[in-house]
Amino acid sequence: MTLRLPALLLALAFIPAVGHAQAAAPTPAGVAISQATLDELAGTYRTPQGIPLRVWREGTTLKVQAEGQAAWALVAESESSFAVPGLDARISFGFDASGKPGYLVLRQDGRDTKAIRD
Repeated sequence: MTLRLPALLLALAFIPAVGHAQAAAPTPAGVAISQATLDELAGTYRTPQGIPLRVWREGTTLKVQAEGQAAWALVAESESSFAVPGLDARISFGFDASGKPGYLVLRQDGRDTKAIRD
């Protein structure tokens, strides 16, 4: 059985070694999000393939990193949706019944990959 990883996960794995894997998307301007909101989104999210995605706040920026790979700074489009500069990809956070982040969805190339928070 062959596992297919979303392009962002592949980019997280290979761009540091070989440069941009696809044409760079324009960098969005972003919106200001409180550090408290960014802290709430921070955590480890696991893809269906078992790949952990670490999300954390660094200053006023949210970052994402696949285990053992380079980190990507995200640009906020709203309090729960973020662009990945240099890639045509978006990460949106979903919330459980209590209002806490429970998962993220990576959307790229018309495909969604849901990663559940550990």
